[in-house]
Amino acid sequence: MSRGDSNVSAAMLADFELFQNLETADRESIAKQARRHHLQKGQYVISASNKNRDVFFILKGHVGVCSFSENGKQVQFDQLTPGMMFGELAAIDGGSRSSDCIADSELELISLSSKAFLEAMYEHQAVNKAVLDRLAGLVRSNMQKVFEFSAYTVAQRVRCELLRLASHGHSRGSEVILFEVPTHAEIATRISSHREAVTRELKNLENAGVITWRPRTYVIHDVTNLRDGIRS
Repeated sequence: MSRGDSNVSAAMLADFELFQNLETADRESIAKQARRHHLQKGQYVISASNKNRDVFFILKGHVGVCSFSENGKQVQFDQLTPGMMFGELAAIDGGSRSSDCIADSELELISLSSKAFLEAMYEHQAVNKAVLDRLAGLVRSNMQKVFEFSAYTVAQRVRCELLRLASHGHSRGSEVILFEVPTHAEIATRISSHREAVTRELKNLENAGVITWRPRTYVIHDVTNLRDGIRS
């Protein structure tokens, strides 16, 4: 990835929870240390083998978080959207990257060096608290997924993943509209299943009127049904 340019403003940083509670002067100071990058779909932002420790903030586009096995099998963990931060683990502990992060679309993002990121944490309690909240959220989310892998059927895990997608969708009355969705294969890697099983469960939900799942039309009609199906 290129070094990027220094055209980062305090207003850009204000869009991120990490910096929202800072004074404008403090955001301006941090912005002077930041870089802005533009990437094309398919470009790596982070490679697991890279020694870079920068932290990234998404302005536009989407980032896929994944890992590859020795035989080339891709396991997708998440898709990140505008307003999200990633890469902070290596900046905090100085360890290796835990995954690959790849542009899933044209991408615009901001980067901070690990040094600048840690200084912001040490100097601003609001930043430190936001990072701690973020890490706590990651732990809770990963514990929930481990539970789902062990306790739930594929049908239940598909419903859980749809509910996670719904949390980032657009509400329209009792429905949720999804504009960016993972493929069946990507959902399968997220829930430790296979594409055919995911396709079958999505079709069952569509036949039951719970969802509409077709190209350019992704709608969850009945969120309550999804939740009830997990408990049953």
